Amino acid sequence: MKKRPTIFLCHSSNDKPFVRKLADNLERFGLRVWLDEKDIKVGMSIRESIESGMKNSDYLLIVLSKSSINKEWVKKELNAAFALEAEKKTNFILPVIVEKIKLPIFLKDKKYADFTNSFERGFDEIIDTTFPEYFHASVPALETISCEVYINIAQDDGKIVNYKKIQKVKAKINDIDSYTEAFSADGKMSDLKSSTDVIGEIRTESGSLYINTVFSKKLKKDESYLREFEFTFNDSFTSNNEYWEQRQDYPTKKFKVFVLFSHTRPPASWEILQKVGALTKKSKHIAKKISLYDRPTLVYEVQNPSLFDGYIIKWKW
Repeated sequence: MKKRPTIFLCHSSNDKPFVRKLADNLERFGLRVWLDEKDIKVGMSIRESIESGMKNSDYLLIVLSKSSINKEWVKKELNAAFALEAEKKTNFILPVIVEKIKLPIFLKDKKYADFTNSFERGFDEIIDTTFPEYFHASVPALETISCEVYINIAQDDGKIVNYKKIQKVKAKINDIDSYTEAFSADGKMSDLKSSTDVIGEIRTESGSLYINTVFSKKLKKDESYLREFEFTFNDSFTSNNEYWEQRQDYPTKKFKVFVLFSHTRPPASWEILQKVGALTKKSKHIAKKISLYDRPTLVYEVQNPSLFDGYIIKWKW
């Protein structure tokens, strides 16, 4: 089987939020990523590390923006990349456009991946180019077999909400050992814990909190793993109109969301919406009210949800 490609990310520091998101998604879909802040350790030679990273990569992805095209360091890395491309005699340099800019003359004859209108569309182009044999956008490194999410509103005023996810995943390739997910909410998150995983890197980018958890073991291809993850939302559900969005960043067979209310403040009305890119529309899926743990509960289930779409349950108290 062909080895997983390594992609060297050449970019300006001003584009870090985009680059980190791109790196997370590339690794999620099974590719290896060389990124300066991750691969250059304290005490290492920056120049030698970059040279080694470039030489040992299968592709160099150059992130083009108004900032990066004027950076001397980016220009130096790109000059070295052209020399490597001539030496390798392969399509080594992959331009990525994140802003509407005038392309440098030496890149005008190269097709670029366009992220200016849609991250997903540009990302698909990168996947199709770097590893089409095994890694199309519909076949990433992990697949969710089943997922149950519990949103437990522990106080009537919504100031304390406990989150719990019980998820069964399946590896699509060998040596998968972690999972990264993003959360966005008002207020703060606390008390992160897992009975199955180790909490890894946590960072905030563009208003979202990215949490990486490390599995108790590396998964082999087609091996399944049951994981649990929970935390507390503080001061996040305090409006009269609230919602929860379940976003699908991995292919998923099915998921089910439970929102537990108190008897003194049950939901007055609710609806399910679906977010496709920037468009939000009414969903064909429905939520029903049940009793769970003797609590009024909204529950909705989605079979084979669309990748990268958001499924929103919205309610009024």
